[in-house]
Amino acid sequence: MSGSISSGIPEAVATFLPLLEQVGEGIQIFDAQGCLLYANEVAAQSFGFETSQTFLTAHQGQFGGSEIVALNNPAGDSLTPAEYPCVQALKGKKVSEQILHFMDYQRRDRCLAMRALPLRDDTGTVQYAAVLSRDLTDLQATTQSLEQKNQQLYQIVDVLPSSVACLDPQECHVYANQTYLKAFRVTADELPGSTLQSVVGPVIYQQLRQPLQRAFSGEVADVCLPIKGLRPRLQYERVSIIPQLEGQVIAGVYLILNQIAAHKHTDDLLQTETDFFRHSLEAASVGTQG
Repeated sequence: MSGSISSGIPEAVATFLPLLEQVGEGIQIFDAQGCLLYANEVAAQSFGFETSQTFLTAHQGQFGGSEIVALNNPAGDSLTPAEYPCVQALKGKKVSEQILHFMDYQRRDRCLAMRALPLRDDTGTVQYAAVLSRDLTDLQATTQSLEQKNQQLYQIVDVLPSSVACLDPQECHVYANQTYLKAFRVTADELPGSTLQSVVGPVIYQQLRQPLQRAFSGEVADVCLPIKGLRPRLQYERVSIIPQLEGQVIAGVYLILNQIAAHKHTDDLLQTETDFFRHSLEAASVGTQG
């Protein structure tokens, strides 16, 4: 067993501990008076203690550990001692997982997902409370870093002349810059969660389906489309669809629309046809000479 046990823990409770150790989470057992009877190493370290024994020692004389750390909810509001998971469990309540923030014993910001359940005797009376926890500190730091990077990216994208949108794997909008919003006559409040088809319309969407499939398969897809938005006349847009990768997972795609003037598009088509005709004549000439 990897945790430390107070001398006051009954044999009946001790029989549960090997089973709880298999959970792989932080485990604490409190008696009916809110005294910590048992803690494993995972729980101790998540609260900033080197060993479970030092964690137990620090809890001596402390009700529910309320003076060890001050727990806060995600909004930053402090929990009262009566709201601590172990205290709720001692009242007979099963506490669903909740995210709690605190500063640990070494003065480091921590984030835990905690849940608790009452342990009853044969008569149904609550005698102990078990608190289980998962350390989310590293995950929270990664999430915050990604959010900051996304905000920086959005600030850059907002000043680009191109229309840019970010779609999730269900082809729903996560974000779009002002140019995109104006082009498709949609507001920033209406956009989040709206599908691509509902914004660009069925005609344009049908032309984007295959490029989207390629992008969600990991390729960068390009297509040239005629699009009529707020502009007075038909314009051609070069649409680039770029996979948004998170590790090895495609978390969505970026949709980038760059305007191509109609006359330029026509010139390009004429040039392509001219080149094709010229090459055809050259091929025919070679065939005749042969």
